[in-house]
Amino acid sequence: MRVACLGNMNNNMFCLVRYLRDRGLDAHLLLLSHEHERYLPEADTYGHGHRAWVRRLDWGSEPDFARTDPERIRRDLEGFEAFIGCNYAPAFLHKAGLGLDVFCPHGSDYYEVPFYTDERGEPTPLALAQRAAIREAAFYMAPYTNPDRERFWDGIGPTGQRSPHPIPLLYLPEYTPERMDRYCKPGQDADALRELKRRRGLLVIQHIRQCWADPALVNDHKGNDVLLRGVARYVHDSGGDAGLAIFDYGPDADATRTLVRELGLDDRTLWLAPRTRKEIMPLLALADAAALEFRYSWIAGGGIFEALAMGRPVLARRDDEMYAGRTLFPMLRARNEEQIAEALARCAASPEEVAGLGAQGRVWLEQEVINPAVDAVCGMLRSLERGRNARKSA
Repeated sequence: MRVACLGNMNNNMFCLVRYLRDRGLDAHLLLLSHEHERYLPEADTYGHGHRAWVRRLDWGSEPDFARTDPERIRRDLEGFEAFIGCNYAPAFLHKAGLGLDVFCPHGSDYYEVPFYTDERGEPTPLALAQRAAIREAAFYMAPYTNPDRERFWDGIGPTGQRSPHPIPLLYLPEYTPERMDRYCKPGQDADALRELKRRRGLLVIQHIRQCWADPALVNDHKGNDVLLRGVARYVHDSGGDAGLAIFDYGPDADATRTLVRELGLDDRTLWLAPRTRKEIMPLLALADAAALEFRYSWIAGGGIFEALAMGRPVLARRDDEMYAGRTLFPMLRARNEEQIAEALARCAASPEEVAGLGAQGRVWLEQEVINPAVDAVCGMLRSLERGRNARKSA
């Protein structure tokens, strides 16, 4: 079966295609016209073997939707037997009369795009097409994460089969903790991080966007400010010591910089420039803890999976009562600044025990997430193939 995977936000599809090809499927990555440089395959691999099965389309952005002829879409996708899509790809497939077989969302493509409105408050043509494509998809990958996200699925009303598995957001064969040293360039950020760790004894890295202050972006809030207040409590009130590395990107990076100063954390905070995943991972491997989100509870996501792949203990909010019956990875759970300070004290007092959480997390990632997710997508494709063969022979 020849499979087209359209869109590559966060390099999600690049990971999936590699896993599908490992399973013997003829899967291809079709990049949309507006992919960010950080989300191109070259940003997520140290090799070049992918070039034979990656192609860039010259449509796929929001402005492209109105001006792209349906026949052109059909022509560009000729020869493919199954379509897996994210970002705006579902809307374009719907416009061309091509059914979306599997929807593998990255986030805003299901909680924002289907609800776009024009100046009159009416759904835009793009929103209507996106919503229809998702609603009519044969399968959609939507693990239960938290109630705040479930309401968007309710608004779409998918009729296809829901898969509880997240898309495998990271290609594990590419990233193993033991191999990362070879990718640390001397004289650059790795050395600065090692020096910060030497001076402070404990290194915390938060490798996600700074988004916590603007009320208009509440659906994307990460709770970065909660982490800063937790570090300040640990340092100033508990007498502990820790260094903090923050990536300088996101709409509230300036607000974070101001809060760092206000909390007296300037001398222990290292700001890192935005970079690609293959550049982040060797740095992340140096952390004693990977701090993630504290506004919403999550059990999956690119940042979480990156930390687990590097065998780093995750420090974040996770409301375990919402995931009854699920096998969850061990972590440093914290919802507020007091719990963050307690978690950092645990890191300092029991470094070997805490490091063990990260090692266990990597095993969990492979056994509980990656392998079941790839199995699930392969099962979806086999089911589609059987159905189509049965219709041909009827």
